[in-house]
Amino acid sequence: MKFPHYTPNVRTFMEHLVVGLECFDLDLLDYNPIDVEHKKHGRGVTFSQVSGGGKDDKAHYHVIVSERGLILPSGGSLPYSNEQQPTMVMLLLLSAMVDERPLEFEPCSNCKEDA
Repeated sequence: MKFPHYTPNVRTFMEHLVVGLECFDLDLLDYNPIDVEHKKHGRGVTFSQVSGGGKDDKAHYHVIVSERGLILPSGGSLPYSNEQQPTMVMLLLLSAMVDERPLEFEPCSNCKEDA
């Protein structure tokens, strides 16, 4: 699966995620990926962190892969930086998906104010 129409960080993240999921005999399509254009975060991909369960479970655990970072369901984010490259963030998400333990956290009060 290729992602040529995305920005470099989104493309890198998604291509590596697909390979990582395949190593565990998982398929990204089972997580309902959808192209998204977000007002604040720009163009990216949204998908669920869980493959099974009902529609509400999948929606509750959706993340957005954007050019600047991974946006979590709570609205918090894991931004990319020189020290935290997209592939490092992808590995954290991949482990959560494989272990079926979705990433969740409540943003700190400063982050809530910025949202």
